[in-house]
Amino acid sequence: MPYTKEQLLNNEFYQNMKLEAIREYEEERSSLLVEFQASASMENPNSQITRIAGPGSPIQSFENPTTGKPIDDPTNWVTISRKRAQYKRGDGLAEVIKRDFTEL
Repeated sequence: MPYTKEQLLNNEFYQNMKLEAIREYEEERSSLLVEFQASASMENPNSQITRIAGPGSPIQSFENPTTGKPIDDPTNWVTISRKRAQYKRGDGLAEVIKRDFTEL
């Protein structure tokens, strides 16, 4: 028979298991944060590294285990490049493509 929420609050085994899970979660988060800070210090200090393993790796987002709210730290930051290619138009296009027709 499953326990009720009130019974779980008084169950010592459940509380120890919950604290252990929170401790493991925080250890993983802090190790990723240390790795992030180490890799960020090697790069340009003004740039942000969005993923630890590289641009193709999955995004790992961490939250506060007790409240379920996101934590504002580098492990949750995602930066998006908004750069666009600048194409030449008008007279500038003539520098790239020869548009004059000549007879053979």
